[in-house]
Amino acid sequence: MKPANRKTTLLEAAASNNPHGGCHKMTQGHHPASSINVASKRQKRLRHILYLLLILFIAAICFFSLYRYIRPRINRHIRNSEYIQNHAHAYDFPAENNGWKKFGASPVYGEGENIMFDPYCYVEDDTLKMLVSDRKNGALATVTSTDGVQWNDYELLLSGISQTWEDIVNRGCMIKHGDTYMLYYTGQHNGESHIGLAMSHDGNNFYRYEYNPILRPESNHEGASVMNPCVIYDKKSRLFKMWYSAGETYEPNIICYAESTDGINWVKRDQPVLEKGENEWEKDRIGGCQVIQQSTGYIMYYIGYQNIDIARICYAESQDGIHWKRTSGNLLLSPSEGSWDSCAVYKPSVVSWHGQEHLYYNGRNEQGEYIGLAVKPL
Repeated sequence: MKPANRKTTLLEAAASNNPHGGCHKMTQGHHPASSINVASKRQKRLRHILYLLLILFIAAICFFSLYRYIRPRINRHIRNSEYIQNHAHAYDFPAENNGWKKFGASPVYGEGENIMFDPYCYVEDDTLKMLVSDRKNGALATVTSTDGVQWNDYELLLSGISQTWEDIVNRGCMIKHGDTYMLYYTGQHNGESHIGLAMSHDGNNFYRYEYNPILRPESNHEGASVMNPCVIYDKKSRLFKMWYSAGETYEPNIICYAESTDGINWVKRDQPVLEKGENEWEKDRIGGCQVIQQSTGYIMYYIGYQNIDIARICYAESQDGIHWKRTSGNLLLSPSEGSWDSCAVYKPSVVSWHGQEHLYYNGRNEQGEYIGLAVKPL
């Protein structure tokens, strides 16, 4: 019987060394190999997640790189489509209205790469002078004429100053007050426009006012730009009066007004004096004007936009230069199909010359932008 007792003793000993009640069989959840498998699966899942995130990151980089590449092309395609749709309205209305007749079949100034725009005309010493914006040089210049058709004697008056508010200069007007020539002009830089002043005692050599610009965009309705100044001196009220465009730099939206006692320090009117109208040819926006004081009040010649691409020349009248009235027949000039001004006519300047009214204006087609003439008997 002793051997049996010995066996029992060994089994009991084995059982006493087994923490799970004397059985060597272990549950699956506590097997060391099983724990390793679980950890391994977790690591694999983590690696898969990291790989997926890396793939998504690379895909995002590729997408944004492709988007940056194709976005300008998409925008150009959209803009081209818009232009085609807009240009379909270029000939909705007659090219000549209210007694105005376009002169000849060509511009009177500018050709080829010699892009000239935004004329401002005035008479001095029996000579007709025109202040023009020279696009190639980003500058303002004058030319002269004795018949209003042939223009000569190009003279550079004012150039831009690089990396300043007047990186390029354009869209000006000129008055003579006493013995001083006062050149009001637009300075442009980084999508913004301001108005500056330069002065001269001989009309040729100009120096800038040291505290330029004299007008900045400040109000919400002025947007990013104030530009296209038109200034007159009212002898009766002894005030300088300025009408200027404001809004977008590419094509402004409204016409505003300011007054000054010295032509330098200006007080703006709180609200625009003229905005887009109900007439089809000026329903989108309005811009660059010339105002002429008459014995009975004021007349304004200005740009009316049917859309951003199609511009025409309109007029309005006022008793005080602030409150303006326009009629349903205030259209003067429109683009002429197949002509050098087939896309747009804009920025008028009117002057009386040899028994006629001369209306100088920008004309544009697909190739260039130049200055044209329309005439009307006085």
